[in-house]
Amino acid sequence: IDTVVDGGPADDAGLRGSDRTRRVNGITILYGGDVIFRIDAATIRGMNDLISYLTNNTGPGDEVDVHVFRDGDEQVRLTVTLGERPAR
Repeated sequence: IDTVVDGGPADDAGLRGSDRTRRVNGITILYGGDVIFRIDAATIRGMNDLISYLTNNTGPGDEVDVHVFRDGDEQVRLTVTLGERPAR
């Protein structure tokens, strides 16, 4: 997770965004945030899996169990009540 919006569903659930940066080949990389590896019973391997699961299986107001790696190897399970996706 790169960033967590203050007061948003992820923040309310206790998810943590990146807290460090590093420059690699002239590009700033964010790191140090939670890494989502499962939502409910679905394995999450990347952003496509995350968006696909949320789009096909959930809606605003639903609760999902989000499993993350925190600080490298600690596994944490948090319950997130989903909000509406912000308009772009």
